[in-house]
Amino acid sequence: MKVVLFAEFKAGAYSGGRAHAWLMAEGLATFCESVVVVTREVPAFWDECCEFPAHNRIAVICDAALRYHPNHDADVVVCVPSLSSDWTVYARAIDAADQMGARLVLLDFEAPSWFNARNVAKRKPHQVLSWKLIGARCDAILSSTGYGAEQARAYYTWGNPAKAFLHCAPSINSLAADRATGEPRRRVICIARMTETTRHKGVEQLKRFLCDRLTGYELLIIGRTEPAILEELRAVAAHHAITIVNHHGLSEVDKYRAIRESALMLFLSDFEGYGYPPLEAAYCGVPSILRPLAVFREVQRDAPFYWAEDQSPEAVLDQAFDQTERAARAAALAHVGECAAFPAYVKRLRKVMDVIIEKPAMSGRGGAGALLLRFVGLAATLARTSRARRWGMK
Repeated sequence: MKVVLFAEFKAGAYSGGRAHAWLMAEGLATFCESVVVVTREVPAFWDECCEFPAHNRIAVICDAALRYHPNHDADVVVCVPSLSSDWTVYARAIDAADQMGARLVLLDFEAPSWFNARNVAKRKPHQVLSWKLIGARCDAILSSTGYGAEQARAYYTWGNPAKAFLHCAPSINSLAADRATGEPRRRVICIARMTETTRHKGVEQLKRFLCDRLTGYELLIIGRTEPAILEELRAVAAHHAITIVNHHGLSEVDKYRAIRESALMLFLSDFEGYGYPPLEAAYCGVPSILRPLAVFREVQRDAPFYWAEDQSPEAVLDQAFDQTERAARAAALAHVGECAAFPAYVKRLRKVMDVIIEKPAMSGRGGAGALLLRFVGLAATLARTSRARRWGMK
């Protein structure tokens, strides 16, 4: 099996979606004949992936216009979406699939209709129209969970009626976790962006957990946090003698070391398409307190401590810190961690790719939607090239 993956990585940026796409490439490389990643920039975490078993088998094409000139045919083309107004990545993926007669797969993070129904900050139609247009021309939409695949089926109703809605739970970077060492101390960890546009990540809920039960603890927030929100949290924490520390831009190993040095993870997001941090904590044997979201129930089952808004934060903290309760959950945490590890993911991914490769590729991916993607993508590429030339001349 030969795979080409189109993705908009950014050299200095990290996100769960980008990490998912890169780990997918690492997983595919373990059993595919060839894996090519077409991108504009090598991601910041490239160097941290060198220890993956088939890392050197991934061919990377860095091209400002995302051009791919195949030396041989591919069987599958994977497109990774973004919220960018530059639609080049979609146009190039469609063109490559057409030229090679390959199956076209859209990597689904969360369907926009699902996201907008659960969040105050909405995804605007112009941000996700490209998703709908390419989804109409796909042979498969690949989600992270079964629940996510149901939401995708309800959203991607245009176009190819034969497209499959599949799911494959992604891996965490378990190789980095294995290199990290640390002993738990009086620390609670939270891995989330805390900004005005990501209030669904649990800013308000986190304030409620800053109570006397955490007196003497350090709350470590890993993720970009706006100064105003950090000040807001510290003002509440001061009343309970809780220290708040904020870091971002940590290496994968440093992140896992921080998790291993924590007694508990608070991950109080109101919405997640998957939710990596509690899986990373489970792999390290650290319990989490989560909201009872459908994706958590599906992937983590009974391993976390679930908290509903009508419950007392102190009560669920007491439960999480109870040594008898934690011992009883150790086996559940270990099982979740094992499923989230890279080797288990490779087995799931291989099964899903076998299903995809059995499908005949859609013929005639053209039409108005494809033309619009190509036109907008070409215009964005020309504008980008023009700007680069002007700056270069200066």
